[in-house]
Amino acid sequence: MASRYGLTAGLWLVSLLLLTLLVIRGGPWLWPRLFPSPEQASAPEAGLQLEPALVAEVVHRALVTLGAPGEGSDTLIELPQGASARDLELALRATPDLRETEVYVTPVDDLLWRLRVLQEGRLLHKRDVRPWLPERPQVSGTDPPELGFIVLFEEPDDAAVRRVGAWQAPLAVGLPPFAPHAVKSARQASWSSKGVVVLADPLQDLEEQLLASPEAGAVLVRRPLPDGLDPAAWLAPVQRLGLALIDGTEGDSTALRRAAREQGVPCARLSAHLGAASSAPLSAPEGEILGRNLAVRRGHGILTVDGTEEGLAQLEAFIDDARADGYAIHFPTEVARLAALSVP
Repeated sequence: MASRYGLTAGLWLVSLLLLTLLVIRGGPWLWPRLFPSPEQASAPEAGLQLEPALVAEVVHRALVTLGAPGEGSDTLIELPQGASARDLELALRATPDLRETEVYVTPVDDLLWRLRVLQEGRLLHKRDVRPWLPERPQVSGTDPPELGFIVLFEEPDDAAVRRVGAWQAPLAVGLPPFAPHAVKSARQASWSSKGVVVLADPLQDLEEQLLASPEAGAVLVRRPLPDGLDPAAWLAPVQRLGLALIDGTEGDSTALRRAAREQGVPCARLSAHLGAASSAPLSAPEGEILGRNLAVRRGHGILTVDGTEEGLAQLEAFIDDARADGYAIHFPTEVARLAALSVP
């Protein structure tokens, strides 16, 4: 009898030891599978192909966490005050949903970064990133930034050209060289002591465009040069005539600016176009804010505006504010030459 009780006690002891071992060894593995946390429930399994819509939602949640407003552009991220592009990159890399991806936020321009999310070389998400910009940045009183303005007249408007000519400000008009009104408008601007800028078409012969605009002091190019076109060869007429180049192209135009520097062509990048739509929570139009901040950052800036009634009214108010803030206003050609001198 005693031996039977001893055997039972031994079996219970062995069973208890096995149960204890199972809990210790199997509990950490079993518990998160029975009761997953929200992060674990949403995190994708290893090797699972993510969809762009999911990545966009993850980016949206990260921005809200950083303090950005709930709504935003599909192409541009405007960071909240105090947050940097690096903060966004680190926040996305720490997100469990993106553990199987590569996240990069790389600089594109002085005040522009680009976010890319990739999985095994597949681009899932790409957006531009801009930091918070003060509406009226602080201007140095000893070395104020230089501003230049180009009023674009792609359609004829004699009254508007005369209005610009009457302003007491060093402005320039931008004209397409082969437009029917180009010659008359260029002469009117020159008689009014205003500059003339050729709105060059990179798909057409540049020398012919410049010969059609003898009053021009600078060339504004707004579209990238065609693939295979040598920037140095394209710029040769600009160098020969002693003109300045204003680079208004989107994307990477490093080769064009390098060719201008090597040929001694004064070159400046276009800062912004006035009249761009406002985006919350900014109270002033986006072009004005970007133009001011880039001018302070670079030490110079060139802005364009359409020669419409609304555009001229905005430009007139902007010039008054710029003078009150301490910016120095010059002809765009002079700004381009000053910008070239500041390049190391």
